[in-house]
Amino acid sequence: RKKLDISGDWDISIEKPNALRLAKWELQIEGSEMKPEVDCQPIINQVSDTSIPLPVKLKDYFGTPKEMQFPELQCRYKTRFKLDIKTPILLVMEPDSIEGEWQLEVNGNCISPEDFISKKVYMSTNLAVDITSYLNLGSNEILVNVYTRHVHDGLVNPLYLCGDFSVIKDSKIWKITSFNSKGQILDVINTGIPFYAGQIQYKKLISLDKQLIGDMLELYINEPSFQDTVKAYINGRYIGTCAWNPYSWKVDRSWLNEGENEIQLNISTTLIGLFEGQYFDYNKHSYVDI
Repeated sequence: RKKLDISGDWDISIEKPNALRLAKWELQIEGSEMKPEVDCQPIINQVSDTSIPLPVKLKDYFGTPKEMQFPELQCRYKTRFKLDIKTPILLVMEPDSIEGEWQLEVNGNCISPEDFISKKVYMSTNLAVDITSYLNLGSNEILVNVYTRHVHDGLVNPLYLCGDFSVIKDSKIWKITSFNSKGQILDVINTGIPFYAGQIQYKKLISLDKQLIGDMLELYINEPSFQDTVKAYINGRYIGTCAWNPYSWKVDRSWLNEGENEIQLNISTTLIGLFEGQYFDYNKHSYVDI
């Protein structure tokens, strides 16, 4: 038996574009000086969470008392990020992520709903627009202007920046950097792919002494906090898939080289990072924000 040590750096590649999840926005409602940070959800929830004062709007009905109504609002959502590299970047969202009459601005360049096209990025229903030419090295700003008429309008779902890059937290602002081709299996945050959803390919060389191996070699992972689905390969040969513990594979001796052998682990992530901005903390046994 040989234990696979999954600590340390591995060579990394991913099959889909990486993503930066834009879920925290500064909200300003016309007529109010407040600029609280809000999550993506209907405007009535954002107002409730932040206690933004709203004008009183009443509606008359013949023969009945007046009724208080939720007012129509002009809302401006703003977020910032940093860019370290020049690389193609798509602004991606799901349908109905912005409800109401809306328009986007990327560093002052206007983008209308009609500019988005149907393009599969992480879902077949994705809408995307190429914003590469609008971006600057250094600080960048995205504004979403929404005129809300209903309590369910507003910026209700996160927007995403997608491309061939890594993302790291620089103080309180996310920064897009060159793709990090090395990283640790148990640390996707510092590797730069905290929101990535899809298959991650990890490769590493291990040393084996064939003289000490019988007809079969058992490779195994013994790490309680590791709980993902893995397809395993050795020297390019598929040796099996494990979805849970025990992570163990039997390898024919004839597939092994004397000395160095290449191990490849294709690990499938969940959607929790992309959709909810969270990861499972094994020690706390709960989901926590990235």
